[in-house]
Amino acid sequence: MSSVLDLIPPLPPARRVGSLTRAEEAFAAYHRANPAVYAELCKLARDLRAVGHESYGIGSLFEVIRWHRALAINNTQDYELNNNYRAYYARLIMHREPELAGFFRLRTQKSGSFGAVLRELSQDR
Repeated sequence: MSSVLDLIPPLPPARRVGSLTRAEEAFAAYHRANPAVYAELCKLARDLRAVGHESYGIGSLFEVIRWHRALAINNTQDYELNNNYRAYYARLIMHREPELAGFFRLRTQKSGSFGAVLRELSQDR
């Protein structure tokens, strides 16, 4: 007996640009163009760790940054935070910042290989 779910075609594989998916490539470009986002996320995570939090959600930190940006009177850093980049930032921060390893709660990655993103961004350090 078949179900209604059998009628839904499978998702196509993620499109790749070189060794990265399009989403990974977009994240890498955004990260390079907006280094302040990474710095702010790391600061917020370190502040939380310093007051005893063992883990936290990256989405909450994105909202804190948005809130601070909305309050800034002379906001000279005009960037938007794309929610699609949250998991990439969480993985990148935990990889690069030893004191924040394991700090963010993650889900299993559905497509792509974050190792390829790390190799791409390792040239920037």
